[in-house]
Amino acid sequence: VPDPLELEITPEPGNAMALQWPSTEGLGYRVQGRIDGGAWEPVSPWIRATDATSILLDYTAGDETMQWYRLEVAP
Repeated sequence: VPDPLELEITPEPGNAMALQWPSTEGLGYRVQGRIDGGAWEPVSPWIRATDATSILLDYTAGDETMQWYRLEVAP
């Protein structure tokens, strides 16, 4: 079983969040988000990793104070 991925989340100007995670070149990643226990929804399209680290700026975070994130991984 692979180790769980951990997102590093950093607030950015304009109510955006920078999400960074360790990735494996060639695998696909999709970020999902939810607010206060709501349904998980895609925040990004599938992203094919080209390096050992992937980064996404999430501009959908808005003014929400309790945004949760998770990653989907696919070959």
